[in-house]
Amino acid sequence: QREERRLQDAAAASKKVAQALDLPSAREKERRERREQAERARLFKKELEEKDAAHKANLDEMYARVAQRPFLFQQQGIDQRVYEETQAAYEKFESALKRQGLGELLDVQ
Repeated sequence: QREERRLQDAAAASKKVAQALDLPSAREKERRERREQAERARLFKKELEEKDAAHKANLDEMYARVAQRPFLFQQQGIDQRVYEETQAAYEKFESALKRQGLGELLDVQ
């Protein structure tokens, strides 16, 4: 009985000291740690969702840009048409200069 009473008094004294120093009990400390861990997990999950959303938006934007561009075989045809039109414009310009008697300005060999 004496030992039991001494242990109770020691526990009560420890409790009073902890309250005076504003120290949490072991149970409260464990609860706080669990809450903090849950909060960290929630924040991590939220950041991950935001990163995933940003990544998906970036991919969607990329796919939209790719969809607007012509295929390679179409681009080759476009490039060929541009080249032919440019050559036709040069030839038209050259023939106009020759008609006006300025053909010697062309440096054509």
